[in-house]
Amino acid sequence: MHQGISPCMSLVTLSITNAKRLMVNLPDASNREKILKVILAKEELGSDVDLDSLANMTDGYSGSDLKNLCVTAAHYPIREILEKEKKEKSLAKTEGRPEPALYGSEHIRPLSIDDFKSAHEQVCASVSSDSANMNELLQWNDLYGEGGSRKRKALSYFM
Repeated sequence: MHQGISPCMSLVTLSITNAKRLMVNLPDASNREKILKVILAKEELGSDVDLDSLANMTDGYSGSDLKNLCVTAAHYPIREILEKEKKEKSLAKTEGRPEPALYGSEHIRPLSIDDFKSAHEQVCASVSSDSANMNELLQWNDLYGEGGSRKRKALSYFM
């Protein structure tokens, strides 16, 4: 029991903060291309992969969505190697031969545009830029956010 408060009274605690909220919108095509360059910097890409067209193909994707797309695309060449190893192992077993050696990373082909197109069918944008929530956030940011430069007039004591 708090001193000075009778059992019939209730205590209300109110906390507030002035923590900043920043609106980070979805990247446009040029920024998606930059994000893709960073994500794919250490990957071997086929000559048919054009990051500009890939960026245009991924309208509405966040940076995280682009990462998921690239990871999914990178799995296709690895799956091909694993399936090839499985077939060769099965064939060797039926023919009574010793198992063939496993493939190394040097046998993995570069990523192709087809890998990204297939991945694009599996990985969709996690946020819809047309959604009601997104429109509400943009509207709130315009009215009250730091990025909106507070378009409403400040209240005055002298009205």
